[in-house]
Amino acid sequence: MMEKDSERRTEERLRWLSYCYISEEGVEHTTPLIGITQDTSKNGINVSYVGEPLIPGTLVKVHITSLKQQRSAKIMWSKTVDRLDTRAGLKLMEPIAVHMNT
Repeated sequence: MMEKDSERRTEERLRWLSYCYISEEGVEHTTPLIGITQDTSKNGINVSYVGEPLIPGTLVKVHITSLKQQRSAKIMWSKTVDRLDTRAGLKLMEPIAVHMNT
């Protein structure tokens, strides 16, 4: 349990709704998963999308359209909320500036 808590984001989260595209790292010529960020922090993103849960530990590329930035990320968790909503937590491999004053 302690190890799982150490993986949780501790920095401030900003509610930031933006389209994003998620594709598996190293896999070419596939259609990216389209999602909407729910909250974003310097080192992580909570994403909502329609589809099957993503596999924790999978390395992906995420492109946040409103920030015009792409980052490598790791799927930390993913779960189905209901028929039309699946959520995933992504840990960014490189920090992203999401706050106007940072």
